[in-house]
Amino acid sequence: MKATVIISVLLILLIGSSLWFSFYMNQATEELLQELDAVGKAEDPLPALDKFTEHWEEESKILEIIVDHEEFDLINCNLWTMRAQAEQGQMEDFAVSLAVTQKLIAHIALKNSVQLNNIF
Repeated sequence: MKATVIISVLLILLIGSSLWFSFYMNQATEELLQELDAVGKAEDPLPALDKFTEHWEEESKILEIIVDHEEFDLINCNLWTMRAQAEQGQMEDFAVSLAVTQKLIAHIALKNSVQLNNIF
């Protein structure tokens, strides 16, 4: 009986933490995507990009503890590239890098959502 209770509690904790993580991941990536969209709509993207970069650095510290993704490195590289492109006035290239960064962030949430095809 004691073993059943312990296993049940552990199972509930596992499922609860999984659901919390999924909720947190979805909320964090949604906030990042909205802020990144604001960067794309800004007339002067540098201040908005700086604000996004600070937010990304805070969120990525938490997310990297839980998730191992190559996308984090790619996003960081894209942010540096976007900054250089904005400083040099290469707005077409900036828009492409922005779209790639948005896809990478969306991919993090999609890949880690609780779905059967992600489990098997």
